Amino acid sequence: MRFTIAYVYQRIEVRDWCLRHSAWEKGASKPNTTTPQSGGDHESTNSQDTRRFGLDHDICIRTDLYSATTATYITLKAAPGRGPELAALLTAAGPIVGETEPGTLFWAALQIDETSFAIFDIFTNNAGREAHFAGQVAGLLNERAAELVAGGWDDGVVANVHNFDILAIK
Repeated sequence: MRFTIAYVYQRIEVRDWCLRHSAWEKGASKPNTTTPQSGGDHESTNSQDTRRFGLDHDICIRTDLYSATTATYITLKAAPGRGPELAALLTAAGPIVGETEPGTLFWAALQIDETSFAIFDIFTNNAGREAHFAGQVAGLLNERAAELVAGGWDDGVVANVHNFDILAIK
């Protein structure tokens, strides 16, 4: 079976950096961010670089993947002839999750074949999951499900939501 990852969003872990640089937390000057570039790493304060990697210099992000407690896996079957449109919607949804859902630590849209898709999320806790399902991406999928997902919102999306408790993460 072949999987194509359409989009992956993962909140960057900077907790250890923040603990080593506690002056930043007390309002000192903002740090440079190491940003990978072709030809090696370099120090950069370019706001485009930091936004691309999900790091907001105005706060020290305290969430990390290893503190996650819940996960969700959703399978989706595209309506006939709508696979490319569903793939495009899922791809476009990734940045929205990254910008609007701090309780979503990891979000991946997966393409299994031309008509089968999945979404895999990891959350800080149940409040993060609830915020995700009340968020912009869920609203957008709900709005477009009747035309893009076989079975629509209720039978094609909600019926295929599988929630899990996380026992361990590596």
